[in-house]
Amino acid sequence: MPAELIDDGEAIADARWRSVEPRESKLTGADYHTFSFNPSQPLKLSAESGERGLQLEIPETGLKLSVESLDAERGRVTLKLPWKKRDQRRADGLGEGVPQSLTSLIKVPTDISEKLRDSLLEQANSWLDGSQPLPPAMLQLLERQPIAELVALNQAIGTEPSSVAQRLAAFLAERRGVALALQGPPGTGKSTVTAQVIAQLVAQGKRVAISSNSHAAINNLLIKAKTTCAKQGLADGVVKYSSSKTEAQLEGSGIPLVPPAAITDAMSVVGGTTWMFCREELAEQFDLLVIDEAGQMSLANLLVMARCASSILLVGDQQQLAQPSQADHPGDSGLSCLEYLMQGAHVVPADRGAFLATSWRMEPSLTAMVSQLFYDGRLNANPANAINAISWREPCLSATGEPLPPQGLVFEAVEHSGCSVMCEAEIDRIEQIVDALLGSSYCHAEAGGEKRGVLGPQQILVTAPYNVQVNRLQQRLGQKARVGTVDKFQGQEAPVAIHSLTASDGDAAPRGLGFLLEPNRLNVAISRAQCLSIVVGSPGLTTGIANTFQEAEQINRLCLITRTAGPNS
Repeated sequence: MPAELIDDGEAIADARWRSVEPRESKLTGADYHTFSFNPSQPLKLSAESGERGLQLEIPETGLKLSVESLDAERGRVTLKLPWKKRDQRRADGLGEGVPQSLTSLIKVPTDISEKLRDSLLEQANSWLDGSQPLPPAMLQLLERQPIAELVALNQAIGTEPSSVAQRLAAFLAERRGVALALQGPPGTGKSTVTAQVIAQLVAQGKRVAISSNSHAAINNLLIKAKTTCAKQGLADGVVKYSSSKTEAQLEGSGIPLVPPAAITDAMSVVGGTTWMFCREELAEQFDLLVIDEAGQMSLANLLVMARCASSILLVGDQQQLAQPSQADHPGDSGLSCLEYLMQGAHVVPADRGAFLATSWRMEPSLTAMVSQLFYDGRLNANPANAINAISWREPCLSATGEPLPPQGLVFEAVEHSGCSVMCEAEIDRIEQIVDALLGSSYCHAEAGGEKRGVLGPQQILVTAPYNVQVNRLQQRLGQKARVGTVDKFQGQEAPVAIHSLTASDGDAAPRGLGFLLEPNRLNVAISRAQCLSIVVGSPGLTTGIANTFQEAEQINRLCLITRTAGPNS
């Protein structure tokens, strides 16, 4: 096995050819070659619908193929070989170029940022020669200038949490040239609040641009903004700025796709990618640029499109999972725009943005633990969430012999040794817990009342940090629960969440404790639950030797969970 590729993240080592499927198209066609590989490899590759194409190269033959589908959890990738390319290789005497022996698949570097770099360079030169000023909002963000008026706004929000959208919209309508953050921890409704802010600004005649690092995030917020605007009779001006003819996610939403040349002033809410908003003709066309999931938007990408609006609102949570960095960057240039503004703070400073301090999702004791671990004790539960609980159909005893509780956070200790990316002992225990949960009843608060039901597969989330453990859990649990990596379920919720730590100790953990116990990953895993969150893991993880200060903090955080989240706590 080419060991140097295993930890690369942008290459698949020891891929084995499995099958080929020819498919015809209107004009020609292609062969679709499927390969299998070891899913324990720490891949950073993704092939998401609507995103720019991912290409992989077969180094033995130099053949570069587009990825049709990639399932990192199951270790499957399908590559598209157009018949035109295949026939040309055959004519040149090169053969198809798809080996049926073990091979490596290496990401083809795509210079999709060339247009952005050119645009940013052009703007930077104009800033330096004085022909164009650096946008005031971006200057304020880069210099991390405080906004004194936000302190009073945060105090008012603290007194009256339901007024956050109204007060934030009023502030943004009155002030120009500002950049601030809206930090929304798990379950605080940041998308809802953001959509309300947008609708209130539109009602005052303002124009809003929406961007993010993915089409899915842009479209989600566009749909929410349109729904909110529709309540005020303002939905007609919501569009997606796109050169595509169709997008499946927006079908039936009533949100049209508008090409660059067709944008008009009547379009009050416009969604689009960085590549769209960096265009010179859009300079100063909007009153506000909203960046959703700002923890995944690079500082450079924000800088290149900042001129399109007078003010900037960064929406996200730096304490949840961010976009993986795939290169080394000097200084702070590798940080997301939200991380840059926060400067390591767990909670947005009162003079840099607004903090949504009420979780409408989690049960109060679970909220208190998440608040203590990740938000400096600033996150509070909606008091109505005290009813969030599971009614076990039969007692499920913990490792100590005590029944597992109906709500809160539980650390379920499973003794094992020598386990790395897969642990049968934890899988056995998780299966027992899931079997006991199925058919039990649950209750949780929701807007205007409560929701009751019976726990089925859709109401139970099971996560693990490694693909091998995820695959084994899927095989064992089948359709009993929703199973995936933590990344897969970010932004989702369920009455019950179970997280498998998998590794026996720090020495056995691939990529070390820094990955396994990364606070952002642990935060997302725990906070999916509305009623009960269960962490299944080896006590040996708390007794290892820390190699860095960060690992010492992470072990201490896990120790706090094991001490305060036992079945009798």
